[in-house]
Amino acid sequence: MSTGKSTPVKPASPARKNAKWAEQEHQIFVTACESVIAEGHRRGKCFRKHSWDRLVNLFNSTAAKNWSRTQLKNHWDSMRREHKHLHELLRCTGIEYNQRDNVIAADDDWWERKIKEKAEYAKFRNHDVREIYHRYPILFGQAFDSDKYSMTPTKLSQRGFDGVINSGSDSPHDTLPIFAET
Repeated sequence: MSTGKSTPVKPASPARKNAKWAEQEHQIFVTACESVIAEGHRRGKCFRKHSWDRLVNLFNSTAAKNWSRTQLKNHWDSMRREHKHLHELLRCTGIEYNQRDNVIAADDDWWERKIKEKAEYAKFRNHDVREIYHRYPILFGQAFDSDKYSMTPTKLSQRGFDGVINSGSDSPHDTLPIFAET
């Protein structure tokens, strides 16, 4: 017999849109990406649609998850940004990757300047970057806009050869004066 009082029923929580990546899930994803790439399911630096389908199936079956392509793509994009930022830092002069400690070796003043330049760099300070340094190049390649300012035949034909003519004058920014003996 009921007393007339009803217990309030909590509504079911909505489906989670953002995936929370534990380290194990991240490692499974990286390994799955490496496998899909090794199988030849990539065009340039991008996965094809059927490659993403393969990656989603491989990740979900291995990690016992049911995550969407969008969730995996978001993580892929986040990893790509980390890789890009690390290599931006490594292109700077006066620093190096310390393989013994797996960190970027630079003094505190340098780090302060870089973090002011781009806040995202802070995550690399005194942080083990071994995975990004060693595994991410397999996923994303070595170059980051390295040809952005290069003179390709198309650019030369559009601009003429003015872009590559030596002015004949020294620039205070030259590391070696133009007319210096080498």
